[in-house]
Amino acid sequence: MDPLVIMALQATLSMAILSLLAARYLVPRLRGAPRESALVPLLAVNAFRYLPLILFAPGQVDAAVPMAARSIIAYGDLASGLLAFVALVLCMFRLRLAAITAWVFLVVGLVDSAVGGYTAMTAQLHLYPLGFSWMVVAFYVPMILVSQAVVGYVLLARSH
Repeated sequence: MDPLVIMALQATLSMAILSLLAARYLVPRLRGAPRESALVPLLAVNAFRYLPLILFAPGQVDAAVPMAARSIIAYGDLASGLLAFVALVLCMFRLRLAAITAWVFLVVGLVDSAVGGYTAMTAQLHLYPLGFSWMVVAFYVPMILVSQAVVGYVLLARSH
């Protein structure tokens, strides 16, 4: 089977399963919670977006993976993860700017997801040995996309 088909199938199935679980179990539980409390588990998922820094670890991905692609993906996710972490702390302690920081994270995270996905496709990363990074794409990326969608839902539902 073609590596792109395998990766796309795995990511699509992960996205479908996680979306179903979020719609059935997560969103109903978050509806009644205060905005900051509802955002905490969603931001926590995204705070781990430093994981793509593994692209720089020796022996973790093929040395032929273009450094420009590694940098765009890893540093974009690091920035998104740090924003998620700051928003997480602000929400956990119900501090000022929690909602604004969550909005900033959401916008930056969505742009990062789009740019990272485009970079991965144009660099044809699916053709390289990726080690653990394959699982990041097949499972964690769908998880952050679903959680970002729910962050957007929570922020929009509570902004009225």
